[in-house]
Amino acid sequence: MLTINQFLPKYCSVLLCDDYREYVSEIIIEGHTDTNGSYIYNLELSQQRAFSVAKYCLTESNGIISSGHGSVETRGDQVQASGRRDDR
Repeated sequence: MLTINQFLPKYCSVLLCDDYREYVSEIIIEGHTDTNGSYIYNLELSQQRAFSVAKYCLTESNGIISSGHGSVETRGDQVQASGRRDDR
């Protein structure tokens, strides 16, 4: 299994190479949370998560955008802890 340190540099280098540059107008990095906590707390946490990934990826401006969605766009079942974990 690849770690984020192995995966992201390779993935970004492929997406941003000259061969694909004309097909990729932007890369959007989104952060998500579960529904535990207040709306503002989750929004800030999701923004921090997205920013951390974008910061990790960027060494210069490459058209990568980060955004946080808080608990507004959940992915998993929010009743079970395992479902909330899917949103992290």
